[in-house]
Amino acid sequence: MTRNTRRVRTAAALVLLLAASATAALAAHARWTVLTVHGLGDGTVLTAADFGRVQVSTGDPALLDEAVVLLDGMPVRPARVDGRISFRGLELSEGRHRLLVRVPSRVPLLPGGLAERRFTVDSGPPAAEGWKGSSSSPRWSTTRR
Repeated sequence: MTRNTRRVRTAAALVLLLAASATAALAAHARWTVLTVHGLGDGTVLTAADFGRVQVSTGDPALLDEAVVLLDGMPVRPARVDGRISFRGLELSEGRHRLLVRVPSRVPLLPGGLAERRFTVDSGPPAAEGWKGSSSSPRWSTTRR
């Protein structure tokens, strides 16, 4: 084996090692910073009490200590329960809202995690749908359609 061949093989091995290390770092970064919102989908309609059961988690619960949580553009300090962010005890008014949770990245130059949900709080009673009055028979005052 010539000297140049050894250099090329050594360089190739170093490139593969660096690529493998970078891939592992990116995979760990993704696992740490992905935020999962439990109990709240985008566009959900829920009651104010239901919002108290919403939680946010990530692969690295320590990141939640540095989380920025905005509700309708205003910072809030939610509770921490079992390594998750909890909105228990937070009172919301009726209407549309926007929740934004952001955590920093542990890997320099890579973005942190971000979760955003838009939802509506409606604590009123559900409307009865599908029933219409009918005058076709005095015995049957309503019909189901």
